[in-house]
Amino acid sequence: MSTIALSPVASGPTEVAIDQIALLAHCMNNVQFAASLLAELELTGEQKVRDIVDFADAGDFQAMAQVAHGLKGAASIIAAEPLRCIAAAIEEAGKSETQGSLVSIVDNLQLEMKKCLDFCKVFREQTSA
Repeated sequence: MSTIALSPVASGPTEVAIDQIALLAHCMNNVQFAASLLAELELTGEQKVRDIVDFADAGDFQAMAQVAHGLKGAASIIAAEPLRCIAAAIEEAGKSETQGSLVSIVDNLQLEMKKCLDFCKVFREQTSA
């Protein structure tokens, strides 16, 4: 399978939301498999973010940490390093039961998830053409 060329969806000054090259490497250059992983994020990503917000609002830091842990793993698999880092920070906050800057971290999580979902849309459009 050949590597497809995508326009990066910027995540920060130099980072992209999802590293396409690393994603395809994780999938052994199987574009369909990569697309299926991204489709799973599209189906579950926003709900995971809502769950994290709800658990944080309820003060259930253990449940918040568990959801963040799962999101961290999913982000790692799809090469979404900024999302993985944010999920890891939320997981650690949940484990230590500290609210600290949790509000700003969760805000960053919501923004980063949107960037990842934007990437998924671009990937799907370019690979289905």
